[in-house]
Amino acid sequence: MAEALAELEQFLGSDVRPDLKDQALQHILGISASDEGRRLFLEAPGLVGALLEVIGHWNTPSLARDAALALINLSASPLLSKFLHEKGGVEALLKFSLDPESPVADPALMTLCNITRDSKAVESAWPTLESQLCEILKALSHVEYNKKGQTLHYLAPLISNLTQLAAARSLLLKGTGLMTLAAFTRFEASVVRRGGVVSALRNLCFEDAAVDFANDLLPPLLLPIAASDTAYTDEETEKLHIDLQFLPPEHQRELDPDLRRLILEALSQLAATKEGREALRENGTYLVLRELHKWEEDREALLACQNLAELLIRTEDEIGVDDLKKLDVPQHLVTSFEAMDKDFLGLKE
Repeated sequence: MAEALAELEQFLGSDVRPDLKDQALQHILGISASDEGRRLFLEAPGLVGALLEVIGHWNTPSLARDAALALINLSASPLLSKFLHEKGGVEALLKFSLDPESPVADPALMTLCNITRDSKAVESAWPTLESQLCEILKALSHVEYNKKGQTLHYLAPLISNLTQLAAARSLLLKGTGLMTLAAFTRFEASVVRRGGVVSALRNLCFEDAAVDFANDLLPPLLLPIAASDTAYTDEETEKLHIDLQFLPPEHQRELDPDLRRLILEALSQLAATKEGREALRENGTYLVLRELHKWEEDREALLACQNLAELLIRTEDEIGVDDLKKLDVPQHLVTSFEAMDKDFLGLKE
């Protein structure tokens, strides 16, 4: 089979008839769809490079898309993801993703997301991606950036992958990246874009410097977990950030429990410092959490909501420490707390 794969490479040359190239790509797609088949490509390295070449031949978009789909399949394997990177895949795929005329931007982005899933892989790809970070953010911010009908929603998960790195988090906090991301926490057209953005913001909140931007971060983080039908008193309404006052009737909470949990994790990270907790209180975060707790049915989100709300209603004298991240909790207490959480969630084995 490996020899047959190697032979298929000759059918992907630029001088091969489109119908023969199409037949070869259909065979490649079928083989690349399984773990067993993907392993065979490790013995046909030239074929992987040939697929990257075909993606760039946009004069026949259907062939380019099939080649891109094959690379999505291949990049699901960590070994082949590494190999794709070594073959210059990051540079090529980024080019195909960011060109406004690219008909294969979406599958190219999906492959890039696969390649940059783990921290070691994204660290290796960072030099290339860093040089294009401004263009990546520009493409994300313009929903009609691509002229060939490509949505570019997977730019958000790609940025989320990048935020595994301290260097990427620092750059996003220093520039316009934070506000670009924040604009899409309520992007109803795509849970992929919305989820990638929320995940990236959550990662940014792990940086100590994020607290300096708390007032910018809080409205886009709180809006997805706030509801329009909440009966706040007039006094309570005045305590809310202006963006959360008098929400329109059509406004609904984020329906994906995973995203609600990510938002609560982000808020909890901001609440680790005294400065962050004060910002959360000043923006009426406790009120939003109080109402969310009445509505929330996801057990993990419910516990996170409860823990954060209880922290915010305590005074700083009661908390007794500025930065909770610096607390040295004995291991036996960590184990005890984890057991208590499991009991609360009904997960005890």
